[in-house]
Amino acid sequence: MKKNAAPKIAVTSKPPPLTKREHEIYNLLLKGSSLKEISYKLNIQYDTVYFHQRNLFRKLNIENIHEFLIKHLQDPSLKNIVHAENGISPVFTSWKTIIDNDSSINLSITGEQNDLCYEISGTMNTDTKSFAGIYTIPESSTLELMKKMTSFSFNVSGDENYYVAIITTSDTRKKANHNHYHKLFKAPKDKVSTIHVKISDLSQNTDWGNKVKFNQKNAEVFQFNIHSTGDFYFKIWDIKFYL
Repeated sequence: MKKNAAPKIAVTSKPPPLTKREHEIYNLLLKGSSLKEISYKLNIQYDTVYFHQRNLFRKLNIENIHEFLIKHLQDPSLKNIVHAENGISPVFTSWKTIIDNDSSINLSITGEQNDLCYEISGTMNTDTKSFAGIYTIPESSTLELMKKMTSFSFNVSGDENYYVAIITTSDTRKKANHNHYHKLFKAPKDKVSTIHVKISDLSQNTDWGNKVKFNQKNAEVFQFNIHSTGDFYFKIWDIKFYL
């Protein structure tokens, strides 16, 4: 007598991976944000938000926001593609170099807006007062995130030298002789490190410039500087802000 075949168990296929921008839109949709609100929060055009949402829905094989919410609740495979910490990719439209007269620096940027890689190289002289780095003055929406975030992270690789991630406030710029708040980190060679910096971990250099209390609401510049003298080379990418 032929045995009954074992019952088939439905298997939910894993959705295609989401882009970083689709991750952001996914999380904002979960919070109930409209496309117009998402456009404002991410400082991108409404049509661009609509484009990313359409691609997101296509990957999830759904057609509307109602199906999106149901799928999020019912599909366990989505746990693999949603950021657990809701990291937000900041929008930086331009970076500039900052150097003293005796140092040199090269900056190249590759990738799409949501997956940019900043490659920095050059030479910093041996004077303890010398400096070299890159900085950006964020757009208004990103600046507001800077003023509220509790931490930020980024991926880095390079040459085993030390560098500093810097947040400049109007207070440190005007009252502390540019003695900014920073966090020291190392750029490993032939591998990648993810550096996670808590805002509470930022500090000032006690040997240079005046000291002022860190006032995050007065943040105005995001910056990376070289800490070691001599030749340097490092890459920064996947910058995230955490609220």
